[in-house]
Order: sequence, then C-alpha cells, then structure tokens
Amino acid sequence: MTLLKMSLSGAVLVCVVAIVRALAIHRLPKRALLALWWMALARLLLPVSLPSPVSVYTLLEVRDYVVSETYVAPAPALPAAPEALPAVSQGNAVSSPGALAPSPGAVARLQLVWAVGSVGCALFFALASVRCRREFRTSLPVADRAVQEWLAGHPLRRPVEVRTSDRISAPLTYGILRPVILLPEGFDCGDAAQLGYVLTHEWVHIRRFDGLAKLLIAAAACLHWWNPFAWALSALFNRDLELACDEEVVRRHGVASRAAYARALIALEERKSGLAPFCSSFNHNAMEERIVAIMKIRNLSTRAAALSAATVFAVGALFATSAAVGVPSQTAHALTSTGSGESFPAYAPVERVDWKEERELLESFEKFGISYDSDGKIYFHGERVRWFWDGYEIWEDGSLLGWSMRYEYLDRDGTVDVHTLHECIDNGDGSLDYYGPLKDIVAYSQQEFDSRTYESIRKTAEATAIDDDAVLVEDPARPGSGYAVQTVYDETIHASAEDAVGEVAEGTSYEVQANYSEKVGVVTDDTVEDVAEDTGAAAVADGNGGAAGGRTFEEIFAAYEDYGVTYREQDGIREVFYHGEPVAHFVDSTPGGSVFSFSPTGGAPGTISVRTVYGSDGKLAGVEPFVQPER
Repeated sequence: MTLLKMSLSGAVLVCVVAIVRALAIHRLPKRALLALWWMALARLLLPVSLPSPVSVYTLLEVRDYVVSETYVAPAPALPAAPEALPAVSQGNAVSSPGALAPSPGAVARLQLVWAVGSVGCALFFALASVRCRREFRTSLPVADRAVQEWLAGHPLRRPVEVRTSDRISAPLTYGILRPVILLPEGFDCGDAAQLGYVLTHEWVHIRRFDGLAKLLIAAAACLHWWNPFAWALSALFNRDLELACDEEVVRRHGVASRAAYARALIALEERKSGLAPFCSSFNHNAMEERIVAIMKIRNLSTRAAALSAATVFAVGALFATSAAVGVPSQTAHALTSTGSGESFPAYAPVERVDWKEERELLESFEKFGISYDSDGKIYFHGERVRWFWDGYEIWEDGSLLGWSMRYEYLDRDGTVDVHTLHECIDNGDGSLDYYGPLKDIVAYSQQEFDSRTYESIRKTAEATAIDDDAVLVEDPARPGSGYAVQTVYDETIHASAEDAVGEVAEGTSYEVQANYSEKVGVVTDDTVEDVAEDTGAAAVADGNGGAAGGRTFEEIFAAYEDYGVTYREQDGIREVFYHGEPVAHFVDSTPGGSVFSFSPTGGAPGTISVRTVYGSDGKLAGVEPFVQPER
C-alpha cells in the first residue's frame, strides 16, 4: 500500500471516528474511543491492507467477474470514458495536457517536498522534546511520605519516580521506560484527596503507555504532515487519552467522587509552561469538555459494554479494512491457484487502461518501461504494446501448459508483445508463490510476435473467459502461443468416438478428453462452439453442477480414491484432500494428452499440489505431491 493510499484511507477512518466521537462521546466508554483511534493510527502508519468482503471499499466497488481456469485476478471494468492517465513522454506515445499524473520530474519534486516537510516536523517535535527534557533535569525528587506510600501501593514493573519542578505549573508525566511524574513546585501534598487524584491520573497514563502513543501520533503527523486529518487525529486522540484517564480515576475512586475530582481539576489552573509534545499533562486545553465528561460518567453496564464492542467491530470491519481482491460469481465452480494456496477469480483482457481502478498495480509497471497515454493505451519504452500480460507461465515436466494471469491487455494497433517476470517465493510449507516481487518486464522476440495475430490472442482470451473450465495449451509449432480447450466441469462438449480429430483441422488440432470416455478436437482458428459444430458435437449441460451425459466430480475423483485422494462437496464448497491434507491444485495429465485440472472453491486453504502418475502401460499408477518449477 502506497503512502498516498495510507493517507487517504486513514483520512476516511479519522472522519468516521470523529463522527462517532461527536455523537456518542458521553455514551461510549472512553476506552472504546481509544480503540477506534488506535485503528485510525494504524491505518496511517502501517503499509498493509486487510481485504474484506464487508469493507465499505468493497461495497462501493461492485464488479462482475468471469471465472476461468487460466486467469487469476479481477479485471477492471472498461470505463465509458477514460479517466485521466499519466502523460507519456516516450516514443510515439501521445501526451495529454489534461493528464493528472505528474511527470517523473514533478514526482521527484513532490517527493522532495514531502521529505523536507516530514523531516522538518520531526525536527520540530524532537527539539521541543529535548528542550523540555533539559528543563526537567533541574527537577528534584519528592521525599514526602504520603507520596512514597502511594507509590508503594501502586507498583508497576517499570520504576516510577515523583519529582518536583519550578518550570511547570501543572502536573505531567514524561518518559516511557523510566517514567517520571512531575509536580509543580509548591504542590500541596498534604491534601490527600487532591494528591490521590493527581497521582492516579498520571499513573494511569504510565500504566497504559500513553507516552508511546503520543510518540506514534507524532510520527503519523510527520509522515502525513500535508494531510489535515492526521493533525485532527493528533488533537482528538490526545484529548481522548486524557478523557480515558479521567474516566479511570473516577472508576477507581468511585462514581461519587466525580464532583470532587472535577473541583480538583478546576483548582489546579489550566496552564502549561512551554510545549511538551510527548508528555501527559494533568490539565488540558479542553477543560470544559473534560468537566462535562467527568460529570456524565456512569458505572459501566452490560448494555454499554455491548454497544461499545459492536461500534468498534463495525467501524473496524467497514472502514479499517480494504477492498476485497475480488468476489467470485455465484455460478463459478473453479478457481486457479497461484501456487501458494491462494485463489483468485479471473477476467477477460482489457483494451484500455483504467488508471483510476488499477492505479497501484499499473504504477508498479512504470519503472520497467511501461507508460500510458490519455486514451488508456500502453507503451513499452515508447513502442505501442499489442499484448501485455502480468502473471507467470505454468510448466510441468518441461512443457508449457499455459499462463496464470492477473492482468491482461490487448491493442490491435500495437507493435510489441510484452510480459512481466516475478520472483518465485518458497512459502516454506511445500508450496510456491509465483507472484513474488516484480523483477522485470520483457518483450517477446519479433519472431514470436509474428507467430501470432491479434485475432488468435483475442479468441484465446475470449474462449477462456466464456468457458469456465478452459485451460491453455501451447502449439509446439508456435512457441508462446496458446489455445483454449475444454475439460469436464459443468458444461461438457460431446463428440462421438468415431469422429477423427485430425479431420477437423489437419495439423493444427488438439485432443482433449472431455468426459474420460469421449474426445473432441479444438482447432486453432475456431472457438469452442465452432469446434462443436464442425465435429457434430453438442454443448449440453444439465444446469445442476453436473455434466449431462458425462460424469459428476464425485464420479471423476472416485478413480483416485485408492491413492489417497478424496473429494467432498457441500453447500457449493468443493474440496479435495490428499491423505487428509487440503489440496490447492489437482492435475491429471494422461499419456494421451488430455488434462484434468481442479482447484477447490472455498473450504480449507490448500497446502499442497498433487498430480497423477502413469505407468509404462499407460494406466494410472498413483498420485504424488509436486511443486511446479520456476520459469
């Protein structure tokens, strides 16, 4: 997650918490408000996202997805009109004066301004803290017996010291590992009630590590100094730290002590000597707010506790999470695993970049030579791109089975085909994550470019998007090309055994076993429907998750049960287990060339990939775990 996204999502959460605070400040326990502020602070400081289907960002970003065996991530919807895109300054790319994204030079200047502002804020806080610490060094320890007895009755793991200083006019606390409670010179330690209130208030600050909270709040303000909502969080979070301590003091001394505690606050004049950004002060600028809040404190009821828990959970689930990666269609029956056990829905290739929707992904491509014009077209080092895909190739036993893509783009007028290269990460559990850090973006050779046409790439993509159960296979005569063939899932194409595959399209056909008893040829220049028509086959389905005239998943997986494979289907969830361990991906590649590939939908996350093993006689001999080689 970029700093800009952190700042914007944090601003939204700060607004929501501020609204909740304004509406329910006297109804919710102050600890609940602190929990909300901690979520907002984490959103500003942590560059991580927690995708959730109930996130408000998911609800506001509804998309329709088509699930395919070959693709692995949601496609951006094609906009009716292109959003503003970065201006292109290379080659024949067309620049647009209306493009919103700045040039590299402008980006560098903005980064410099941000860095100077952040360093300036950090220096300001640091100098203020150093100045205060120097003044506090002149303080003297308090030897009053009442103070020492109070400290003895309130032990903490960290040593707490009480000192007095003539440089302050109100009690405060500073320090994290060796905290100090600092009292103004001349403080009346003989007033047992007032002394108890003051020491309890500062002790609560120390016990809750409020000094660390203030340090993190200042860090957020430095990182997002240009964001007014970061400063709003700083002001309101610090206020509520004081209110929460007031609430704790009243609860420890009894609700009946509210009036006495409020009078003690008023009696201590609200004055500060200088700026102490990382200190917790007994007094606070918002004195009226504190007094009103103290007088409205009640004993915590079960109803109030439940309301506070529900509020924190709702705000966190809706606004502290990010948009889900993608929600599969209700009719989807198969997902593709990335090798790490994670599955994504798929999509068809885009013809125009949607910068607004895919900004974070597209920005990652720019440093490798990718650029975009105002019409949403992609360029590679200034040359217009015909085919661009982000993903990895699927290999098995040295053969290219196809591609797993999370982004694909097509442009008829492009003159170069390019794709990404990602690092392959070993997850340490026997699985691989093929979507590691982006290493490079490379172009296909001119020979490879000439070996395929825009129409062939488009038909491959469309066939895969239409057919929920298609896989891509390579044409040996044309390296890098791929054609969709259909396996047995919810819709099965049937052809009689006597139909000669070679007669469909001599020299260019592929053989795939549709239901393990009948075969159908798929030609390179026809869609699946055309092939069915050419061979006299019919595309039929019973509409109930099974293949009409074919076999169900239970029947298919029954052939593997003797080798430790079990299949389970319930409430739309389909799972496969290998000796009781959840399977992320199951592949059956027969000696005859047919491929049956299956990935679970829902259920326990898969931890291994397994494949079939055939003997020299061509019969199934077993099932074994495997790891796809990195290519």
